[in-house]
Amino acid sequence: MPGTVPGSVPGTVPGPTPGVTLSARLRDGRCGIGTRRGTRHGASPVEWDVIRRAAALAAIAALAAPGVAHADGPQIGLSYSLDGLTSPRGGIRYVTVPLGKRTVVEAIRTDGGRVSWMRTVPGFWATWQLTTNGDTGGLSRNLKLLVLGTPAARYPARWTRLLLYELQRHRFDIIRLHGDFTFDALSPDARTLYLIQHVGGGAGSAYRVRAYDTQQRRLLPGAIAERWAGSTTMQGVPVQRVTGPAGAWEFTLYQAPDGSSAFVHALDTVHRFAMCIDIPKSMTSDIARLTIGLDGDRALQVVAAGRIVGRIGLDDLHLEKATPEPHRTAGSTPQQPQSDRPWAPIAAGFAAILAATGCALVLRRRRRHAVS
Repeated sequence: MPGTVPGSVPGTVPGPTPGVTLSARLRDGRCGIGTRRGTRHGASPVEWDVIRRAAALAAIAALAAPGVAHADGPQIGLSYSLDGLTSPRGGIRYVTVPLGKRTVVEAIRTDGGRVSWMRTVPGFWATWQLTTNGDTGGLSRNLKLLVLGTPAARYPARWTRLLLYELQRHRFDIIRLHGDFTFDALSPDARTLYLIQHVGGGAGSAYRVRAYDTQQRRLLPGAIAERWAGSTTMQGVPVQRVTGPAGAWEFTLYQAPDGSSAFVHALDTVHRFAMCIDIPKSMTSDIARLTIGLDGDRALQVVAAGRIVGRIGLDDLHLEKATPEPHRTAGSTPQQPQSDRPWAPIAAGFAAILAATGCALVLRRRRRHAVS
């Protein structure tokens, strides 16, 4: 693929009809699902049946997922949940489902759960969990690029592998970067991928924001930070993510590892610029209950214990203290209680069990065939 650098793996995932995955081409031969006939590199009719069932079960679980609560809260990094990533307009949910040594990438309609299409890629890949609040990422606003990650052999990772999946052409590249990186954001046109480069160990460790050019397939030099800042290294735990109008800005609320302070990291995804906005203790002492939210296209509200205590102007990024008032989001609707959908945890668990059973049957069949 043009622009591919050494260490990346280009591939295509063609299919003769929508919703049917046939193969993924790599430089060293065929890989992925193969043909319906089941060649040496392909899948048998039994495996195809398992794939179809996995797709259906993922669609069911994706519908059930919003009602499932996790007692220990979400984990930052890779997300193995079937919640997936929802398109900006909410019509499509993109889900990854592990299937042996492959991963099924699916596009599922949110209005009924119909699988629009599914493709497979070699290896184990997952979407991203960005904050402790459960915010996810990896999908460009123009729906052209999906960024997936894979677990590292050790932490902190010496090398990081990312899969860049082109949603419109169903092609992908696997890139390899030296260091420990995780996804942060994408520019609206998907030309710039922003990554968190971890330069320390443990939760809330020091990090830098880096930019990766998806057209040239190269990591750009230097860190994305305030042009007048003396240091490009930051530290904190990401708590909440809010996307600005048109996806041009990404605002992330960070807390210090000891919970003593907080700041908002404002990332201009169009112009590759960022700055940190400290939230002073004089504004609120309730750091643990801080949240942020958009006030139309004018400001970012800083909320403490349900009351607005400050506003950050979107034109100048200046933080002003506000008279405490109840926080209301225009057009927001209360989250549906889990009790209204008691079947959600059961459906998600049942789907996971059946998918795991199907994968085990395929692997056992392959071993038996190899012995014979």
